[in-house]
Amino acid sequence: MTLFDSSSHPVQVVVADINYGMSRLVVGQPVTLERYLSPSYRSGDAFSNAHPTAREARMMKYLSNSLLTSYADVVVVSTLMRLTGNSGGSLAVRSARELRPRDLEEGNFVFAGSPSSNPWVSYFQDKLNFQEREGIVGESPKYFQNLHPRTGEQETYQGLTFTGSTGEDYANISLLPLPNGHGNVLILQGLQQEGTEAAGLFLADSSNRQKLQEALGISGSSTQPTYFEALIHTNAIAGSPNRTSIVAARVLHP
Repeated sequence: MTLFDSSSHPVQVVVADINYGMSRLVVGQPVTLERYLSPSYRSGDAFSNAHPTAREARMMKYLSNSLLTSYADVVVVSTLMRLTGNSGGSLAVRSARELRPRDLEEGNFVFAGSPSSNPWVSYFQDKLNFQEREGIVGESPKYFQNLHPRTGEQETYQGLTFTGSTGEDYANISLLPLPNGHGNVLILQGLQQEGTEAAGLFLADSSNRQKLQEALGISGSSTQPTYFEALIHTNAIAGSPNRTSIVAARVLHP
């Protein structure tokens, strides 16, 4: 399965901004991509409406000025290194906080995480059938909304309430073109970190990639990518995903 074109550009892996994910839990509100990119937000405006204690203020300052990522993103990067036969020069890893809109004018990108940890994913959500939904930030379980259910599919797929717990989680693996067509974007977004990790582990397995091709009705090999999205299910035990499977798949015509 071809994920990227033969461009000489390196694949840029944009890992989640865990600081953003934690700050939205503290404040209890989501943030648009436009506000996330604003200088005021990045200087600490995320907490402007909060009334923190001295201890909370120290934590908020740390979240505003540091860069953290997750183990799930490490799994994604490791997977891509294997898939691309990386020798050190074909992958570039960046934080979501470092990316700018002009960077998406051309090239190949991988976004790890959902909109609640990687706001850039929201930029592509309207192109997908399975879209992340959330009620009260930090209190309501997140779920994927199936906009156009097919026979045998559910309208919603709810995941873990919190990362680190035991139960079912879901992830959406999708491949899309850049808006101007000068490159492609692979998105690996789990409802929780377990889902994102499961998506990376799923792609790392050659038999799973073959199952994905079959689910999409892709036969043979091609030098051009087939745009798609696939909903993946995993069982998590104490934060560790296992037994991944394909729930649904769509060929996309963006």
